Amino acid sequence: MFGNQGLEELRRRKQELIATGAQKRARLARECRQLEPALSWVDTLSRLARQAAPVFSAAAPLIGGWWAKSHLGGGLVTKLRQATGLFRGIRSFYRGFMRK
Repeated sequence: MFGNQGLEELRRRKQELIATGAQKRARLARECRQLEPALSWVDTLSRLARQAAPVFSAAAPLIGGWWAKSHLGGGLVTKLRQATGLFRGIRSFYRGFMRK
């Protein structure tokens, strides 16, 4: 089917492709190592989100009720002040819960 010349050409092309693939894999690994420190915050954020998910699920009805109740009176500044106090309470509860 193929002569010796054709087989040699195929072997040479195969070796070129293998070498090119190895170079590309090495370059990709190097670029990933360079990006890793810059993207470490993503890992931290995802870990914190997983830890906070149960707290937010438990607090969602409370926050919704608070928002509906506070919607009747007060402006944005008042709501932000109340939200800050609510957030501090939830945060202290969460920290106390995580210690146990």
